[in-house]
Amino acid sequence: MEIRQLQAQALATSERKGWWWAHADYDLLMRKLMLLASEVGEAARVVQAAAERAQVLDRQALAEELADCVIRAADIAGHLGLDLDRAVEAKLRRNQER
Repeated sequence: MEIRQLQAQALATSERKGWWWAHADYDLLMRKLMLLASEVGEAARVVQAAAERAQVLDRQALAEELADCVIRAADIAGHLGLDLDRAVEAKLRRNQER
């Protein structure tokens, strides 16, 4: 799936469920960003749990939490009309040049 498709699908789901409203303000955007941060925290907890118990990392659980991060980021970008395809490509180029 391309990033544009992911953005469209994530935004459509979010709008259908009423998680965005027509005139989203900065407060709602901040809440959405905090939800994204909470998903990153959940991914960190999966890693932390494995480390604390000296167990093998639950790769499926980590993949699921990282997928939540991507979906939340795509939803936000879709709502704001950001072109993540272009942004990711540009960022990858910049990172390679560092």
